Amino acid sequence: MFKNPFSFKGRIRRSEFGISYIIFMFVYYLLIMLMAFSGDAGGILFFLFIVPAIWFMWAQAAKRCHDLGNSGWFQLIPFYGFWLLFADGQRHENEYGEDPKAIKFAQPATVIAQEQGPIQRTQVEGFSRNPTEEAPNSDHSRFLPPTNQSSGYPGGYKEGDLK
Repeated sequence: MFKNPFSFKGRIRRSEFGISYIIFMFVYYLLIMLMAFSGDAGGILFFLFIVPAIWFMWAQAAKRCHDLGNSGWFQLIPFYGFWLLFADGQRHENEYGEDPKAIKFAQPATVIAQEQGPIQRTQVEGFSRNPTEEAPNSDHSRFLPPTNQSSGYPGGYKEGDLK
């Protein structure tokens, strides 16, 4: 969340846009109060800080437009900001980038299991390697998985079960 908040490239989710809007409104009203209480110096500070805040909001709105499959210029349409808050983005990749809701896995679980080889039993916090042995802390032995003695794998898994 909030990767390159001042960039106009990419796509963002509704939640990030909503949080961005809340941040912008907080900064805006804080600057208004600062300007009201400090006179001329407040006016200078207002314009010094409002320009980056507006740039931030435009960039976030453009990325939200991209998530809907539209150009960033669509944010200039009156009341389009409400649509940006409530409309669901396009699924899958579009011309503006990858889907921000896409779940990314480094590798499928079957590939990881094949690379690691067969399941091995190890000593973990008082559990014995062999279920027939007495665990050092015998009250934890009830948490050991059942073992098929012929295969040696927990729960009786066989070599081809993970494919």
